[in-house]
Amino acid sequence: MAELSMTRRQMVLAGIGLTVSGCTQRAVSIVDRPGPPWPVIGVRPRVLREVDVGSSQLPVPEPRGKTLVAISRSAWAKSGPIRRRLRPMGKVGRITVHHEGWKPFWHNDFNRTAIRLEAIRKSHLDRLGAGDIGYHWIIDRAGKVYGGRDPGFQGAHVRGHNENNLGVMVLGNFDKQSPTDAQYRALHATLGTLMQKYSISSQSVYTHQELVPTLCPGVALQQHMEHVVRRGVIS
Repeated sequence: MAELSMTRRQMVLAGIGLTVSGCTQRAVSIVDRPGPPWPVIGVRPRVLREVDVGSSQLPVPEPRGKTLVAISRSAWAKSGPIRRRLRPMGKVGRITVHHEGWKPFWHNDFNRTAIRLEAIRKSHLDRLGAGDIGYHWIIDRAGKVYGGRDPGFQGAHVRGHNENNLGVMVLGNFDKQSPTDAQYRALHATLGTLMQKYSISSQSVYTHQELVPTLCPGVALQQHMEHVVRRGVIS
């Protein structure tokens, strides 16, 4: 007999018309640069399997307990945040998972990852008027966790829902590629650490498209998140 009940995610998605791709809530023309607003994708492309390019130059940090071990923001960002543009976070009550959503990124070495993150940061500052990169943590293709915006400040990752909401971005475009196994492991560990630290239940862990109309975090990561939340992997 078919399952009649709907999961929280299915109920959320049933009320949202997924008409926009990437990590934005409005349609824009295609541009060859990172950062929201993202390119429009009409028909979702098939998810590709890939072979990672490059090699890691830094050890993979593994979150332990209530301490999230991450590569410092100062290691990759070329300048500090613009603090006058930042707003206090308040009490953290939810976490939202994103993909980058720009053109696919295959590299797992630190140098090329740092260049990509700096490009995203500058795009958020210049095009969105943000005070820093919009995400609080980023997970690269090798599963390394990078510090982004200070979690004491609201991010710029879900329009209208940034207050009390931590943003975790997994590097790549998961309508066009799949996360690596290392990214999945690091995402589970990162979410588990943040949930423990801030006393957040799995019911308060969302993907971008579960809060606003968008295709972010891409078909591959969205399916994975639905699976791991349903099975209690990150509970």
